[in-house]
This record gives sequence, structure tokens and C-alpha cells, in this order.
Amino acid sequence: MKTIFSLFILLSFIPTVAKATVFFVDSENCANQDEPYTSWSTAACDIQTALTSAAENDEIWVKAGKYNISNTIELSKKIILYGGFAGNENQIDERDLEINQTILYRNPTIIAKAGPKGSITPTGAVSVIDGENQNFIIQTNKGYHIDKVIVDGELKIQDNSETENDNIFLYSHTFEDVSSNHTIETEFNVNTYTIQPSAGAHGLISPNTIVKLEYGESQSFSISPEKDCYHIQILQIDGYSITVENSYSFTNVDRNHTIHAMFDVFNRDSKACYQNDVYWYDSCGNREDKYNECGNSGFDGNNYCYDNDVYKKYTTRGCSGDKCYKNTEPIKQKECNNFEGYVGENFCQNNDVYRNFVKRGCSNGICYEHIEAVKINNCNYFDGFDGTSYCYQNDVYGNYIKRGCSGGTCYSKLEQIQREECNEFEGFEGEPYCQNGDQYGLFVKQGCSSGQCFRSTESKMKLDCGVTIYGEWECTTCRRKRSCIHRDKTEISSCSNGYCSHKWTTANSIVNPEAVFCNYGNTECRGVLCCRNDTCQEPK
Repeated sequence: MKTIFSLFILLSFIPTVAKATVFFVDSENCANQDEPYTSWSTAACDIQTALTSAAENDEIWVKAGKYNISNTIELSKKIILYGGFAGNENQIDERDLEINQTILYRNPTIIAKAGPKGSITPTGAVSVIDGENQNFIIQTNKGYHIDKVIVDGELKIQDNSETENDNIFLYSHTFEDVSSNHTIETEFNVNTYTIQPSAGAHGLISPNTIVKLEYGESQSFSISPEKDCYHIQILQIDGYSITVENSYSFTNVDRNHTIHAMFDVFNRDSKACYQNDVYWYDSCGNREDKYNECGNSGFDGNNYCYDNDVYKKYTTRGCSGDKCYKNTEPIKQKECNNFEGYVGENFCQNNDVYRNFVKRGCSNGICYEHIEAVKINNCNYFDGFDGTSYCYQNDVYGNYIKRGCSGGTCYSKLEQIQREECNEFEGFEGEPYCQNGDQYGLFVKQGCSSGQCFRSTESKMKLDCGVTIYGEWECTTCRRKRSCIHRDKTEISSCSNGYCSHKWTTANSIVNPEAVFCNYGNTECRGVLCCRNDTCQEPK
């Protein structure tokens, strides 16, 4: 733990001795000048330097700051130390002890220890500047490893066997920002190695389990075939083949090892079938390595077409005696149902009659079915008027024809359809008008002619507004009897604003020329007309 002394407290009460030489110490503003260090401008850098130059009863003035006293200060002479200076005083009473503190301190220490069979560097009591880092390197002797590292009484690592380099192990530990005392201890242990033995078929190795050895120890192994017809074929140490021997020894072991032995018969003198393959058999009658693999039975190659079906070659493989054999035969994989022809019912497509034409067979080892819609009847599709128009019932008509396909059959349908309505009419149209003193109007004729609607107009007299004499029959009394007579009327007219104006005059009565002697008073009607119920009627 860092120790601090306040120089101005410890030394400020020492009585002053007259005529003493004053030596000055300033760790910040010094250049390690030679003696005499008797002014602030020639001050010594540390207290021990000033002590060496001073004599008994001299004074040493130390400027404010921190001064390391890790090394022992020798006070063999009666010398007075003063602290608390700013570095510019000439008299002792000019110093300010509260503001200008002079502090003496000692650096922390780290104690480093290492057990046998290894080392720690640095070792012993290591002084560390306050706040600095300190690193320690732990190294083992050859064949040993770090068993444990204890820092300040706490176990940091145990049985560390990493970072191996030629059987020497290294470990590093750093104390950071050191401000107090510490300890670090380490112990070491011998390395342990293994030898893994193994043997192939028909032989033995002894010992036959894993052997553990410490660094530098030795171990021997013996190897032997299980029968006289076998011999040691290969002996491998750490995966590498060596000269075949009946024994092998590992000496001064410094790493892990393996030893492996393989055995073989002296000769192979026969072959025979086993599980459909050909094997070697040794002189001991033991089955050895496989001589020939006959393979498995199964289909070979790709599918192919034969007789319009899909086939594939099937090979039967096996072993007979001491030889492999194989037989190949074609096997039908799929029946393609070869066919070429029409199937199904007729159907309509694009207004013609179609039927599906099917082709089935084999191509490139695959069954195929091709269906194509084939036209078997052209229905001459038509939908519209055929030929020229004609007149019917004074309108324009035409023959409308539909031809196409329905329900898989061609059809043709003829229908008489009115193409244009001519609105048949014959008569006057519009308002009358006056012309040549008579009433005229627009006489219209419209209808159908030669398959077309027509309309013609002409100006035509509707009414003669001149003198008109006409008569009418009426019943009257003739010689006290009722008789039909013809009464004449005269109409005198003129035209104005399209209409005739009328004036009527009645002439003398004229006896019906068909009636003779209308004064006959019989009740029979003799003549063309006779009065009956006051109306001139045809005789019965």
C-alpha cells in the first residue's frame, strides 16, 4: 500500500539554527546540476542528492510536490528538512504550508514467487511506480506445465496445458494501474501423455488399452497374429508405417502417440461367391477382401419404344461359382394403347362440323396422346340477307338466311323479313289551298315498287268551288199519299283561304221518273224507290 508523508507537518516545528547553509530541492525545475544546489535556480532534483551535499546543521528547503522515497533516505547528519515552499521564497516565514504541500511517498510492491520446475519473471519483491502496469511471465521447464497461478490469494488458472511450445508452457499476467501491494504465486506439474494402441482383424497387440505416461517415461508393446496363416502386414506409429517387428518401445515420452498393427494371410489361393459378390478366401478358409462386386439387379438405361409401347432393359446380376454374371431382357413399362382414328361425337367449332381425331402411341420412350379437332363438314356459314329485296304487302321484304353449325350438324334457315316499312298511303296531305278559284291540295302516293319504297306528290283539285246542281231523294206527300220524289239543289261556291264558300238554292220538285202516276193512292210502292218509315228505300 502506498505510504505518504506530509513533510510540512512533520518538519515545520524544527527550530532554526543560525548561519546554516540552505540547499534547495525542486523536482519540476531542475536540470541535475552539480553542486552546490544553494538556490532555487540551481535546485537539486531529489532529496537524497541534497542530503549528500549538505553538512551538519544545514537546511534543505523542498518545493511543494510529490517525492518518491522508495529507496531509504540516509539521515546520518543533523540536517533540518523544510517543506511547503512555492519555489521563490528567500525567508522561511514566507512559505504557505496549507497551499504548498510537500508530500513524500513510497511505491507499492508486488511479491512474485515460483515453485520448482519453472520460473516467474520478474521475481521477488518488485517495486511498481504508482498508477503504472506491471506484467509477469510464467514459464515451465521442459516436460512440465503450469499447475496453478494464485493472485492475491485467488486461484486464477489450474492445470493449464495450453500454449505448448517444445514442451515449454508460457503464461502472462498483468497488474493494471497498480496503487497497492500484490502477490502472485505459481506451481508446476509434470506433463502426462497417452499412447493409444489398436490392432486390425486376425491379430493382437499388448497392452491393448490406453497407456498413460509421465514426461520422460518409456513403454513397450508386443504384436502377434492370431493364427500361423497370418502375419503382421503393417505397423504404424503415429500414423506412419515403420519396419514390421513383433514389438515396439516408446522411450523418453514427450508427446501423445498411437500404435496400430494390421494383419494379413500369407497367401490368397481361392475365390468364391458370397452374398452375390466374389470374395478372396485365404489358406485358412477365411473370407477376405472382395475380389469383384457383381452389382445389383435392376433397370439399366433409358426407356425406349417397341411395338408402340414403352420398354426398358432389365439386367439380372448375380454370382455363380466364382464369377459374376448378368442377363438382360426388355420389360414393358407402360402400354400406350396404340390407336389412330376419330373418337367422340361431332361438335361445332367456327360454325363448321368438327370431330376429334386421336393418335396414341410411343415416341422417345414416352407414351403420347395427340388429339386434334378435324373439320369434317363445311357448313358455309352465312348470316344475312340473300338476293335482292322485293315488295310484299306494299313494304320492302328480303330473304334472310342463316347457315351454320348447331349440335354437331350443319343447318340452313330461310326467313322472310321486312327490311323497310313503306307506310302505304294514297290521298291528300297537309292543308288545302286555293288555285284557279277551286280548292286544291297535295296529293301523295307512297308504297313499294321494285323492292324499294317510293313516295310521289302532285297538286290536285280537291273541290270545284263553281256551280253544282245535284239532287237527292226524299219522302213527301203526293195527293195525300206518301211518295218518293227527287228534289234538285243548286250550289254556288267560291274559294277563300283554301276552302270553298257555299250558297244553296232549291228548284221545283221533280217527280221520280221511275214512279208513274204518284197520285195513285195504293200502299204498294211502284217504282225504283218507295217511302217506308219516312225514308226512300228499295222495294221489297
